[in-house]
Amino acid sequence: LILAASGKALIAVTTRYEVHTDARIDVSSLIKPSELLHDLPSLPRVGNCFVLRPSLCHISYFGRGPWENYPDRKSSAHLGIWTTTPLEMHVNYIVPSENGNRTDCRWVCFLDDDGSGLMIVSNEGLFCFSASLWSQEELHKAKHTVDLESRLNGENDVHVNIDHALMGVGGDVGYV
Repeated sequence: LILAASGKALIAVTTRYEVHTDARIDVSSLIKPSELLHDLPSLPRVGNCFVLRPSLCHISYFGRGPWENYPDRKSSAHLGIWTTTPLEMHVNYIVPSENGNRTDCRWVCFLDDDGSGLMIVSNEGLFCFSASLWSQEELHKAKHTVDLESRLNGENDVHVNIDHALMGVGGDVGYV
């Protein structure tokens, strides 16, 4: 990540992909903030984001649910195995923003109609995830819900965040 004004790197990321013959892919990342960030209390999110094809819209996970929850807003969300879709995960806030997160996850699957797809499992502790039919950029640009075009599961890309750490939404300046 580069700071545009100075051209200096803010965060150095080294990602390692290990591809196995049984179709498993181990992904590990080393994230190292530069000295420019040492005065910040914490980073809002540490994780990976990627886009899946529209057909991978059937989601199963073992974590907190069935509704949206964040590290500082999860006591009403029960631990279990849940099924959902990106559209069901979306929370239609009047001013669109980050939404639909799930915490304390052990695994998550993104499947197509035939049950084929992708499973993500953490080898080291719990993780958070979210899946949306809108990108973070689209959510941040929208001033109101009417600014987001209507989308359907199976017809639009699935924007996924898998997070090692995520700051709470209650104004906390650190991880819970």
